[in-house]
Amino acid sequence: MKGSQSERIRMIGVLIVEHIERLLKYALILTKNTDHAQDILQSAIVRALERAHLLESKDAFLKWMNRIILNVFINEFNRNRMQKEKHKVIQEEKRMLNSIEEKWANPEVLVLRQFEWERVHACLKQIPEHYRAILVGYYFYEMSIKEIAESLDISQGTAASRLYRGRQYLLQLLGTHQFSTKESSS
Repeated sequence: MKGSQSERIRMIGVLIVEHIERLLKYALILTKNTDHAQDILQSAIVRALERAHLLESKDAFLKWMNRIILNVFINEFNRNRMQKEKHKVIQEEKRMLNSIEEKWANPEVLVLRQFEWERVHACLKQIPEHYRAILVGYYFYEMSIKEIAESLDISQGTAASRLYRGRQYLLQLLGTHQFSTKESSS
């Protein structure tokens, strides 16, 4: 579209008003929830106005706007999925810590183990999520690099790299230079 940025924004505003029902219907098809569809559409409108310079013509508006709505929906879906996975990992960490604690009947051993687990857990909480998920999968669930990569939808090289960097991060936080791995213990 030709014109200044403010003219483009004004034109997009006119087109949004003209096609609002159609845009909302598309968002509703994606979300299957009126409130959620309205939120998605609102975010998409903001994004469209920020990117007004990318609209090539009035004729391409609906296709362009539907693509923005779809991208907003996908981004939100992925963000929600990652939050659910993060919550699941935290709950599983707690469950594993509790089961390990129950296995140790000797109170002194239990106190020492609990202190160490609390220390490791506190350090794990400080590590960025993309490293923590891999460390937990590898050491707590005994998953292979391949299994981790598949579950997180990343390449095996990325998973291995993040495992290495996560170990280094954890080492710094624990203040030690020794960290046993499955490879070195076999």
